[in-house]
Amino acid sequence: MAAVQDGVPFVQADQGLFRGAGCLDGGATPTGIQNCGSFTGAGMIIGHLCGRTRREGQFEGDARLSHELMREVYERFKKEYGSVLCKDVRKAVKDDCPKVVGRAAQWTAETLLKTFTDYREQEQPT
Repeated sequence: MAAVQDGVPFVQADQGLFRGAGCLDGGATPTGIQNCGSFTGAGMIIGHLCGRTRREGQFEGDARLSHELMREVYERFKKEYGSVLCKDVRKAVKDDCPKVVGRAAQWTAETLLKTFTDYREQEQPT
């Protein structure tokens, strides 16, 4: 979350959002059968930027864009790790969670930049 907040100019460095994500490491549970914390963190950033709002108990706005952007991040996880579940992702990277967090931040930033700027992804060296 901090990497996206620091690296994408139009994403606020909201302390409440950052603090709220503090429990997401390890899939937020000791079981590993929940979503990877970095995937959930991506959703928090995307939702914070373009999700619905609430005023006087009523929801306002449209969630379609945030759902579309989350599907993009989801597809990146599926392609790279086969799943978004913590246990599956950890197995795919041999417990190298910092690598996953970095990739999730990259994918989230790229997804947001493609949507809101004229950014185009660069080919990754092999």
